[in-house]
Amino acid sequence: MKTLQLTMLSMLFFCMALKPQISESQNSQSLEKKDMFYATMQTQDAKGLQINHPEAIEIIKSFNGHSAVMLSHHAAEELHHKVLVHGPGFIYEASRENAIAAIYKSSLMASKEANNKANLTYSITQQPLVLQSLDLVNNLNIANQIQELESYVTRYHTKNSAAQAVFDLKTKWETLASGRTDVSVRIVNHTSTSMPSVVMTITGSENPR
Repeated sequence: MKTLQLTMLSMLFFCMALKPQISESQNSQSLEKKDMFYATMQTQDAKGLQINHPEAIEIIKSFNGHSAVMLSHHAAEELHHKVLVHGPGFIYEASRENAIAAIYKSSLMASKEANNKANLTYSITQQPLVLQSLDLVNNLNIANQIQELESYVTRYHTKNSAAQAVFDLKTKWETLASGRTDVSVRIVNHTSTSMPSVVMTITGSENPR
């Protein structure tokens, strides 16, 4: 009888010792989930990221080459630096439902666009003007601009340096357009990210809008 009581007491103490560890593990997982956000991205990129960081991305649903995912900010940076060469590689979504709806919507839009392209034919009707415009492009200026943006180290949308890059580019564009009344430069803020966009508008003379 005493042996049975001792065994039961031992099991009780073991369970009491195990419970905090389980609770701590659950809390840790909860904190990890809080650091994650919903987004949509190409399925091949999501799978590529999942190979090296399975704990940092969850593929919720895939459809027609696009996936609704939940990923961490660390995974997003890894996607930008190691999986892709240019661009963030994902579109932020406010909720799981929005992300799933977005992949179906993008597929529908792609299908409509493909149908429209099939019914359209394109041809260059202003060949001399196109060639003249190409001759005005200075490749060195493009390379210098790329290097200038690279000097910010990171332009990940949550970083202060990302917003600063936008404001600095706005100033540069305003300087380039100085003296022209048909050019305007403005900042556009977004609700899904703290990083704004800079937009230059050149008003046409034939069909100004």
